[in-house]
Amino acid sequence: YMLVTQGETMGTRRWMPCFDEPAMRATLSLSIRHPSNMVARSNAPPVKESGNSGYRTTKFETTRPISPYLFALSITDYEEKSEDVNGIQVSVVSNKKDLIDLALSSVKLAVESYFNALSIKATHVFDKMGVESLEHLHIYHHEMMHQYFGNLITLSWWDEVWINEGLSTVYEIDAVDGIGAIEAVENLRRRRKQHMNHFLNKLAYKAVTGEDFLSTIREIADKHYKDHTPQLAYKMTKDFLELPGFPLVKINRNGRKLEFSQVRFVRGLLD
Repeated sequence: YMLVTQGETMGTRRWMPCFDEPAMRATLSLSIRHPSNMVARSNAPPVKESGNSGYRTTKFETTRPISPYLFALSITDYEEKSEDVNGIQVSVVSNKKDLIDLALSSVKLAVESYFNALSIKATHVFDKMGVESLEHLHIYHHEMMHQYFGNLITLSWWDEVWINEGLSTVYEIDAVDGIGAIEAVENLRRRRKQHMNHFLNKLAYKAVTGEDFLSTIREIADKHYKDHTPQLAYKMTKDFLELPGFPLVKINRNGRKLEFSQVRFVRGLLD
């Protein structure tokens, strides 16, 4: 048996009164009365359980400031297994007992890989945040990065969903598939880490916009460059994020001639 809520994008208002918009963060407390043979879970750890005669009440700690769509509860009679990773309890809850050990080992790898991925303070990440539902390797890494992009910082409105999804996908692809030869991307990764570290630590527990993301790019560039680079980095990133599509340049060799053509890149439509 399983009862679970789904908040994104505007589902939390269906089960609790709230200002159900991503920019409006709040600390939230919850108590659930449920059958004694089942376990209640929410974003924060339980602090007290009471009751008998078939029902008990589980009271949870108050959360950090989170957006309403992230707030969730579940009641299940599924098996749970947990292990400690860097002082954080990592758990898998499943009704598939033959797969729970494999799932837990995969989740541990994802946590170990990303706990210090951006040099974020440990208390910012995982602590009192939601537990994601995971199915395979790509999703493990993608959902772990939502602890940063979505939970730690949250988009101000759904027209900039790339703040949550696009940034998580960048790290998912890098972790699972790689983004090229190590020699070619080492400098890119170093600069990305500098920027993301600054972006997330500066704006932790806040609702952000694309302009916040762009501004932190310029701030990091200003620290390392004294020429036109900061403004160039800002403009190039802004154009990439806000203009529809990006160009694909094709080069065709015809004897001693090189013929250049340019089309709009559309994923899946390359010839």
